[in-house]
Amino acid sequence: MAFYISNFNGATMKKHLNWLLITVVSTLALLISASLIGKHFFVGPVYNPALFKFEDSINTLIIGASHSATSMDPDYIEGALNVAISGEPLYFTYYKAKALLKNNPHIKDVLIAISPIHVAQYSDNYLFQDNAGSRSITMNYYFLIDDLSDPLINTFSSDNIISYLKFHWGLPFNYMSDLRVVLNYYRNNVNYAEYPFYGGVERIEGNHIEKERITNKAKFYFYDENGQANASDTGVKIIHRIASLTEQFDIKLTIISTPMHPYFIKQIPEKIQQKYDETIKSVEQKHTNIKFIDLSNFPINEDKFLDGDHLNVQGSAEFSQFLVRERLQLKQTNSE
Repeated sequence: MAFYISNFNGATMKKHLNWLLITVVSTLALLISASLIGKHFFVGPVYNPALFKFEDSINTLIIGASHSATSMDPDYIEGALNVAISGEPLYFTYYKAKALLKNNPHIKDVLIAISPIHVAQYSDNYLFQDNAGSRSITMNYYFLIDDLSDPLINTFSSDNIISYLKFHWGLPFNYMSDLRVVLNYYRNNVNYAEYPFYGGVERIEGNHIEKERITNKAKFYFYDENGQANASDTGVKIIHRIASLTEQFDIKLTIISTPMHPYFIKQIPEKIQQKYDETIKSVEQKHTNIKFIDLSNFPINEDKFLDGDHLNVQGSAEFSQFLVRERLQLKQTNSE
């Protein structure tokens, strides 16, 4: 009887092992097939930075996050294209601008809004931090990164691993959200605006400048959970990277501190403002073809603010028209 039970258990275990082996092999085969299909038919051709080529009439590129998106309207700036998008970390702005400039050598001017927010630790919260926000952003931009040895990449973060497996191995992560982009690619109807990294001018109605609202937003930007205001060394490095685009692509870069409500300006911690001022000064000294225009105190009616640090659609129109005159005056001064 003991021999029979032992023989029965051995046969059962062997059967289970065979099924396990078949399951593992089948799963691996499916993953490899999905990877090959994904890499060669979805990710490879559809998420190709070389796709993004603009008309020769575009000579000025507006990049950055919400300050650029809400304050610089290309309808008033001849030859300009705004690809800024709210919430875009400057780290990804750099790689995005690098890819677009590489594909469009006719672009010779770049405008970007950079503020003290970009040298505060808030800007680090969305850079390979393994949270829902940083993962979504990483997945949107990862295919634009042309240097995976970048020391600012957190190699072992799940954000990096998942994005790498999708864009370099073709594994089917996040494919349902890509469906429209993929279908339009194969219909020869590529629409840049459907790519989640692309962005564009944001014309927003509203006027929300209550002091409590502005105070809370400043705390969100500048202070950690312990009430400490800490500067970001990473933010400083990335600003210098963006400035280096002038040498890489022989362009002119205009850094603009866009209008902020006077009450918001008062909420900026002194150490953050000092770090910002030092960074801008260093950038101007170390890089060529850089122009900084401080318009944070631009005189504009309060009803043209969207909130403490953004303009609404009316404010954007007024500011954009002023910016055109300001840049024209700078060009005339430089040519004399």
